[in-house]
Amino acid sequence: MSTLRAGPPKRFAALFTGVALVGALAITPANSAPTTDCPTVMPVADVVAGMNGTGYTVSKGNTPQPFDAEILGVYPDAILPGRDLIMAEVHSTAIDKVGGVWFGMSGSPVYVTDGGTEKLVGAVAFGFSFGPSHVIGLTAGEDMEKVLDYGAAAPAPRLPAKVKLSTSMQRDVAEATSVAVSEVPGAIVQLKVPVSVSGAGGPGGSKILQRMQKRLNRHGARVRLFAGASAPAAAEATPADMVPGSNFAAALSYGDLTFAAVGTTTFQCDGMAMAFGHPFLFQGKAAFGANSANALTIYPDPVFSPFKLANVTGAVGTVDQDRFAGVRANFGAPPTTTPITSTTTARNTGRTQSGLTEVVATDDEFVFPFLSSYHEFLQIIATMDQFTGGSGEIEWTVRGTRADGSPWRLARRNMVSTQFGVAYEAVHEFDHFMFKLSSQNFEDITFTGVDFTDVTVREAIRHYAVSKVLVSVDGGRFEKTRKVRAKPGSRIALRVTLNPYDENLSKKVVELAVRVPKDARRDGHIQVYGGSGHHTGIVGGAASFDDLLEKMRTDIPNNNVGAALRIGRKVADKRNLRLGTVVEGGSSIFVRIGSGTRGAEEPPKG
Repeated sequence: MSTLRAGPPKRFAALFTGVALVGALAITPANSAPTTDCPTVMPVADVVAGMNGTGYTVSKGNTPQPFDAEILGVYPDAILPGRDLIMAEVHSTAIDKVGGVWFGMSGSPVYVTDGGTEKLVGAVAFGFSFGPSHVIGLTAGEDMEKVLDYGAAAPAPRLPAKVKLSTSMQRDVAEATSVAVSEVPGAIVQLKVPVSVSGAGGPGGSKILQRMQKRLNRHGARVRLFAGASAPAAAEATPADMVPGSNFAAALSYGDLTFAAVGTTTFQCDGMAMAFGHPFLFQGKAAFGANSANALTIYPDPVFSPFKLANVTGAVGTVDQDRFAGVRANFGAPPTTTPITSTTTARNTGRTQSGLTEVVATDDEFVFPFLSSYHEFLQIIATMDQFTGGSGEIEWTVRGTRADGSPWRLARRNMVSTQFGVAYEAVHEFDHFMFKLSSQNFEDITFTGVDFTDVTVREAIRHYAVSKVLVSVDGGRFEKTRKVRAKPGSRIALRVTLNPYDENLSKKVVELAVRVPKDARRDGHIQVYGGSGHHTGIVGGAASFDDLLEKMRTDIPNNNVGAALRIGRKVADKRNLRLGTVVEGGSSIFVRIGSGTRGAEEPPKG
């Protein structure tokens, strides 16, 4: 029989209103190993302070080990109306070694034996805001059991970011754990989900994970990324491996970029399993891969909480529900996947690499664009064998279907050059276009694949920068000026000097010209620009999905130098010239049209 670590006697009978005395009840810790049978669930109404129980989790390998748990009480309606929070104190050799529960322990079941019957109380799901703790929150087992009966249209209430603890609750926790009230944090939050990311373990991997982490934080995902191993979509496991307390992975992709959240199985029942005790992405209806995993170790982190390092192993089915009380897996066929393929060449190493990532079908508009961008981001770093500035060319095609099943396709080629991260710069435009496609409101679309058909990168930084601009009006002398006077119908010629960044390139001079409309009545300004002349990837003014695709296909590439005459908010005239090298920078020239006309504000210098 498992017992709690010895401690001072509790000086109160119940922590919360409605929690009864425990002295008259014969509650003992559970003493049997977890099974794959449907659990007997203890109603929250029967959960009382002082119950001693046993939980199961994995700290290394894939065999669940027991830990001791004492119920501290129930916090009614703490998270949502009708959603009670069960507080508990937990201990084991592994838990004590790292100072408390770890990220990846979410879903670990806790049982008590009541009247000779082992009953599931709940699953580990919440912890204090900062650092590891032995006092944690359990998601009620009966809330998880209800998800087994969910259909596709089951509601998904909004999940609060954190649950604040009342002053009286802080006092009760302090008394139960024999610490000062000041040491009890004022809120309890969902434990973060450790996410295994393959391809980010080498030099520069920490920068890659930091960039991905920041983006996921902005999306609202409560995750902790770590460098893991890749896993093929075809690998299989057996549901018999998914016993309560075993490792559970919810995979968003397989292959070169394997991206999977790692937690713990709570229970399985009638061909399904519940895990995590809280959401992953909180999608409601979902389609993730359900996988087993092998825990390598618990990585200690006394500041932000330790987390489980694990590799994703075989697939057991599909995660089809992502709900407040946990994720639900249906055993059987894995979900369908969408391929991302690539051919990437790095001139500095002479290496060419073919890549494949299979993204699990998902309704989340964020997931596929995010993973497809980072697939190629990692491919570039792997082939260059460095994380630096550089230049290159990228050609890609994205395919999909419309709501009526008809196909659509978008292909584009561009050039890049940067003093900073060429891997990021190369996928920057693609990334923006993908999110524009996924968030547009013209039609419901589905992505069916992405091919990075030809990506070539080098460490040499090769681009021009707009330097000097000389101006001539109606055939007059070219002058260096920030202001010119012109008449309606005038032709304004521009002689643009381009300075090279690369010493192997020579200075270049190009000529452009714009014409003032004959009906112009206001002053304006000319913008001379390198590249597209607007923030990369932002394509506005589309009237339909087909129009959006066309604007993306024909959007100005980075190897462009152009000039646009703007009068008010409208572009009165523009000219673009394609070069064989990326062009950056720009310059503005104020145009006074006619005499005595009302003018626009002059553009800022610089």
